Amino acid sequence: MEYVATNFGVSKSLFNKKLALSAYVNNPFTQYRNNRSEITSYNFTEINTTREYFRRFGMSVNYKFGKLKDDVKKSRRGINNNDVSN
Repeated sequence: MEYVATNFGVSKSLFNKKLALSAYVNNPFTQYRNNRSEITSYNFTEINTTREYFRRFGMSVNYKFGKLKDDVKKSRRGINNNDVSN
C-alpha cells in the first residue's frame, strides 16, 4: 500500500522574536483514507474495509520569557602534570 500526504505550514515571529505564531494543515485535499484488505482461502474470503480521518489542522503560540545569556562561560578544566620530570 502506498500513501501520499500533503503538508503546509506557516510561522510568524513578532515582538522582537519573543512571540511565535504557527499554523499547519496536513492533507487538505483528502479528508479520509480508505484501507481495504482481502484474505482468500479455499473455503472462505475475508474483506476488511476501514476509513480513517486523514486531514489535520493545528496551530501553536509560543512566547519566550526572560533572556538567554549568550555569554555563559564553560568551566575550565584540564590536567596539569607538573609532577612528571623530564
